[in-house]
Amino acid sequence: VLLKKGMTEDALNTYAGAMDMADATPSTVHQLGRTLIGMGEKEMALKVFKMNYDKYKGVWPTNVGMTRGLSAVGKYDEALTYAQAALAQAPDEMNKNSLSKMVEKLKSKQDVN
Repeated sequence: VLLKKGMTEDALNTYAGAMDMADATPSTVHQLGRTLIGMGEKEMALKVFKMNYDKYKGVWPTNVGMTRGLSAVGKYDEALTYAQAALAQAPDEMNKNSLSKMVEKLKSKQDVN
């Protein structure tokens, strides 16, 4: 609602507060970022992914989030660094395959989202 009203700073503060809730995990915050990309809120998504990365010190899937957020705003070279880190962390073959494809797209300067 705050985003729809153009109140982006208030929305970001709300997201930051929600990250301190007991049931907030790196994965749930990651899903919020993905939802924001789907809504076209790419800059806001990148901020959420960055908060997630900083709070959880780069654990899975925060490198993936940084990859997606940076790619969404066209920062493919930076995104590639995070994609390679995420690939090294990938917990299973499905994620490894997905990240390998992301790495190739980023090398070709293509959005992974």
